[in-house]
Amino acid sequence: MKRTLRSGIVLILTGLLGIPLSAESTQRVKPPEHAKKGEQIIVTLRDGREIRGEVGGWIDDVGFHVRPADGSTWLVHPEDIVTMCDAGTGTPVDVPSRGPHRMSAGTKALIAIGATIAGLFLLRAMIPPMG
Repeated sequence: MKRTLRSGIVLILTGLLGIPLSAESTQRVKPPEHAKKGEQIIVTLRDGREIRGEVGGWIDDVGFHVRPADGSTWLVHPEDIVTMCDAGTGTPVDVPSRGPHRMSAGTKALIAIGATIAGLFLLRAMIPPMG
């Protein structure tokens, strides 16, 4: 009987904790699309300069290229951007995506440790005490 009661409590608590995660806010503002390689954009930097050009590729995690029509390429650091918009429509765009995002080994290890600890707590809650 105790085992059934404990299992029921674990399931109920798990369900209750999952409710806030599944709730969706109706007042979310859609984030701007990422600029795509080859698109024409206008970038305004913190120092007041405005660069109008074609989006290029990323250089490591430092920044991305913008190539104006005159041909001199700029390396734009994301932290220096004040505004960035599509040159044709004027709609705001986000920095280009860097490609597939990969988790570091440290992040994977932390997730594994957390899952192991949570599993042990759940296992302990389901096994009746001896004696």
